[in-house]
Amino acid sequence: MGSWADLTLDNDVMDGIAPVDLRDPNFDSYDTDAISANMRDEAKGYIEMKSMREFPEMMRDADGPGEFFDAAIDVGKTHLTGAVNRTLGYCVMWQYYEQQALASNSMLVNRSAMMYDRFEMAFNALIKQLRIDSDFLTQLETTVDDDMDTHSRDTWVG
Repeated sequence: MGSWADLTLDNDVMDGIAPVDLRDPNFDSYDTDAISANMRDEAKGYIEMKSMREFPEMMRDADGPGEFFDAAIDVGKTHLTGAVNRTLGYCVMWQYYEQQALASNSMLVNRSAMMYDRFEMAFNALIKQLRIDSDFLTQLETTVDDDMDTHSRDTWVG
C-alpha cells in the first residue's frame, strides 16, 4: 500500500497526465526529473490546505490531512488510490505550468488553467467518493497520528 508522505509521481500515473513537453524523448515516458521533490511536496501541501479548508470535520476525524490521505490509500481500492494519484499529478502539473508561465511567457497560462481545472475535477471526485465509501470511513476511524504527543503541553501562539 503506502502512505501519503511516501506517495511519488510514477510513470504509470504521469503518462496520462504529463503532456508531451515533459516526456523523455529517449524512453517515450514521463521524465521523472522534470518535477522536483519540492514541487511535489508543495502540491501535497496545497491539497492538504484545501482539504482542511473545505472539509474541516473530516480532517478532525482523521487527526489531520496526512492521516486522511493515508486512510484513502490504505483502504486499498484501486479507484480510490488512482484518484489520489491523479489528484496529486494534476496539482503538480498545475503548479509546474504556473511557475513556468511566471518565469517565461503567458502562453503557459492556458496550460496552467487547464491543469487547475483538471485538478479541481479530480479533487472533487475523490472527496465525493471518500465521503460515501464505508470502508474508507471505517479506515479513517482507525488512523493514529504518529506526531501526536501523549503528554499534554501548553502551546504559546504569539
